[in-house]
Amino acid sequence: MKRNLLVAGLCAGLVAAAAVATAQAAEWRATMAGLGPIRVGMSVAQLERALGTRLPETQDESEDACRQVEAGARFPGTSVMLVDGRVARIDVSERGFFTLSGAAVGDTQASVLKRYGRRISAQTHIDGVDDSQVLTMFSSDRRLGIRFETDGERVTSYYFGNARAVQFPEGCL
Repeated sequence: MKRNLLVAGLCAGLVAAAAVATAQAAEWRATMAGLGPIRVGMSVAQLERALGTRLPETQDESEDACRQVEAGARFPGTSVMLVDGRVARIDVSERGFFTLSGAAVGDTQASVLKRYGRRISAQTHIDGVDDSQVLTMFSSDRRLGIRFETDGERVTSYYFGNARAVQFPEGCL
């Protein structure tokens, strides 16, 4: 009996944590400068505080130049790119986080193009698979940007941050 109560309590705790994460995701909007407490330009220590967890240690200096880390349970489907020890880009690959203008994974390519108008440009994805496209927009000073990847019909992921990192088509590869 006690064991069943313990298991039920743990399950309820996990459900409650997931509900909190979902509620926070609904409140946080992605801007070119960040998502919730994650901000472009943060150091590793600042990112760890924002995520509430320690990041995995790197194996060698080459990993410190550019690496991608999962953002954790509070940010489902989200990862953070660190370049030279600073947050350079945030990637969103699942539904749940919206941009300031309301775009999200799963939206149609047409709706994103309409939403951003002349400010966004479309190009064939570097892989050139099917009708895949990248839709890119930069801040007025061209220091920050956002890029939506599509399969030709729907947004499959998007990422935002400093303009240089947004243009890395395959992340840190």
